[in-house]
Amino acid sequence: GRLYPCSCSRNRIAALGRPAPDGGFAYDNHCRGRSLPVGGWRAATEPLRLRLTDMAYDVVDEGGLRIAQRPDVDMGDPVVRRRDGAVAYHLAVVADDAAAGFGRLIRGRDLAASAPTQMAIYNFLHAPIPVYRHHFLFLEPRGGKFAKFHGAVGAAALRQSYAPQELLGWLAYWAGLAAEPAACSPSDVLTGFAWAKVRRDDLALTWDGTRLAAAAG
Repeated sequence: GRLYPCSCSRNRIAALGRPAPDGGFAYDNHCRGRSLPVGGWRAATEPLRLRLTDMAYDVVDEGGLRIAQRPDVDMGDPVVRRRDGAVAYHLAVVADDAAAGFGRLIRGRDLAASAPTQMAIYNFLHAPIPVYRHHFLFLEPRGGKFAKFHGAVGAAALRQSYAPQELLGWLAYWAGLAAEPAACSPSDVLTGFAWAKVRRDDLALTWDGTRLAAAAG
């Protein structure tokens, strides 16, 4: 009784203009009153959403980041099956992690706003909620994640400028895990690893076409 079809487009949700904690737009649960078609959820041709309970989450993750949110309002009911029939992100990641028995999840700070929605899904599945840790991000100067997806730099370009051990040395240095940017292996970084050494603030990087650098300021 928790699934319902949704006919709302992304343009409609964006036009509402209500910002969500993840940087997108919050859904207003407009289609909550709709019923599944005859034949149930398998017969639905529209995206399916999960009607969340009226519940607030206020937790501090393992790194000290406070996550306070009422996901049914602040984010809106999540899509759990897309129009093409594929299981959507929130349900997929929770189901996979629960099936694997993960009790501890480590991921980027950009995903912290997703945690309450996923906690709600864990509760629906009667699965234990894992302990979360959200780490710092490498950013581009404009503020987005430093990633090929955001047009920062791709792996092919990095390979032309860095040997793998050299690039890892720089990343370890910028992350606070090395005293200097010396070439190293993954096992070198893991030796003596401690979360207390990892930087807490995000760090902006620049790419001049040949080399990476930490942005000033």
